[in-house]
Amino acid sequence: MSAIPEIQRRRLGKSGLVPTVLGFGGISIQSVPTGEAVPVIRGALDAGINFFDSARVYTDSEAKMGAAFRGRRTECLIATKSLARKAPDIRRDLETSLAELGTDHVELFQLHNISRAEELEEVLAAGGALEGALRARDEGLCGHVGVTSHNVNVAAAAVRTGCFETLQIPYNIIEDAAATSGLFRIAEGMDVGVIIMKPLAGGALDLARPALRFALHPLATTVIPGMVSQAQVAENVSALADPGPPAARELQALRQSAASLGERFCRRCQYCLPCPQDINIPQVFICATTATWRGEPERARSMYERLMTPASDCTGCGECEERCPYLIPIREMLAEAAELLEKQPGR
Repeated sequence: MSAIPEIQRRRLGKSGLVPTVLGFGGISIQSVPTGEAVPVIRGALDAGINFFDSARVYTDSEAKMGAAFRGRRTECLIATKSLARKAPDIRRDLETSLAELGTDHVELFQLHNISRAEELEEVLAAGGALEGALRARDEGLCGHVGVTSHNVNVAAAAVRTGCFETLQIPYNIIEDAAATSGLFRIAEGMDVGVIIMKPLAGGALDLARPALRFALHPLATTVIPGMVSQAQVAENVSALADPGPPAARELQALRQSAASLGERFCRRCQYCLPCPQDINIPQVFICATTATWRGEPERARSMYERLMTPASDCTGCGECEERCPYLIPIREMLAEAAELLEKQPGR
């Protein structure tokens, strides 16, 4: 058996936490049954990964992590987050998260998806979510308080307040504004630790090695791809065993892969849910991309037939598009998916 490469660690800004440069993102594990998810999470621990990110809104992600951490709590740094904007609500979410995770504290508690200026104002105001999070920190329920965002301008404003110890932001070959806008430099100047989410663009990028090496910016601390199998854990660990930028040939292949995606693609963040018609929007788009990008139409239709609600049940209410941080035309894409996946082959 080959030795598992040791994963490097970096300081997470003024929080003083020292996570591995490869963390474990908690969105994807929702799609895996608990009996399969727990060994994957424990496999990540076995591989040396020590940073695990979840959220109250990630359905059973916290519960699966809690089951996996049983007896191994000292090996991991746990981060979770809440979409609540008021102090009482964020306190309630944190207490629920602690119960699901089976712990009395988390190392990092984050205000989740602060992506509009008015949301930042709301959480910073008296009685807002920040007040509740800081009170929880003072009581020992969380060690540090951070913020996550999908908007570099709002993220920069949040960092400049000096209220947060960490920032979680998307960064990948397609979404590179965190670097080009100067956000990373702003965070560095405030000693705010940077956590990179969506390093594989929500799973759209299948070249894991160059994608992860690109996403691990020198001014970032850790990248947190989702992982749903031991094979993915091993692949990601291998990719960052010796952190550094992708080689020229790898970067060229990665740029070609990114160009093939265009701008209309789902990052599987699931903020569009719940759908009033119970359409599993991200899963519909996974089926569509399986048929198109991956060239497996029969497998795509088989996957699609197992969904509870077809894309054609969309009523066009638009609630999903109001919640989508990437502003993709979900209704239009659902209609295209229905045409692609519900029509009879050969017609």
